[in-house]
Amino acid sequence: MAKDLPNEVRSFLDYSKNSIDDYLASSVKIESTGSLNNLREIIADIFRNKVKPYYSQKGIIINNGIFNFLLEPLKNAHFHGGTRKNHATLFELFLSPSVLVSSYADGGPYFTREDVKQFWENKRLFSEKHRVSNKEIGYEVGTPLIYGMADLIHVNTASGRLYLGLSVLGHYFTL
Repeated sequence: MAKDLPNEVRSFLDYSKNSIDDYLASSVKIESTGSLNNLREIIADIFRNKVKPYYSQKGIIINNGIFNFLLEPLKNAHFHGGTRKNHATLFELFLSPSVLVSSYADGGPYFTREDVKQFWENKRLFSEKHRVSNKEIGYEVGTPLIYGMADLIHVNTASGRLYLGLSVLGHYFTL
C-alpha cells in the first residue's frame, strides 16, 4: 500500500511532498480470473491515460518500452501467483517528475522469501521455475527484460511486494 512504501522506494521517488498519495497515479486489484488480454487492457489504459499525459505535460517523451516494463511483472505476478490460489493481484503505479515506480503483489509467498529478494535485487535469475497453463507466458524472457530495464528493484518481504523503478534519465524517456 502507498502508505507503507519502503524507505529505498521513497528515496528513489525523491519523496518531498506532504503525502506519498500525491505520487500514486493508479491502484488496481485484479481478480484471479483475469485473462492475459484483461491485463494488457489494464496496462494499456494506464499507459495511455496516466503515464503518457503525466510526462507529456512535463515535456518528457516516453518510449513505448515502458508499456512492457509495466505489463511483464504484472503477468508474472498474476499467472505465477495470483491465479494459483485465487489471490487477487495488486498493482500500484507512482509517478514523479524524475522517476516511475510500479509495485506488484500476488498474495502468495514468493516475494516474502529472503532468497528471492536477494536474487531479484542482485538481478540474478532464480533457478526455481513455476509452471503455468497459459501458453502465452513462461518462456523465461520476462525476468531478464525487467532486470535489463529497471533502475530500481526492491523486494519488501514483509508485504510480499515487488517494486520496480525507472529514472527519466534512462533510455525510456526523452527530456
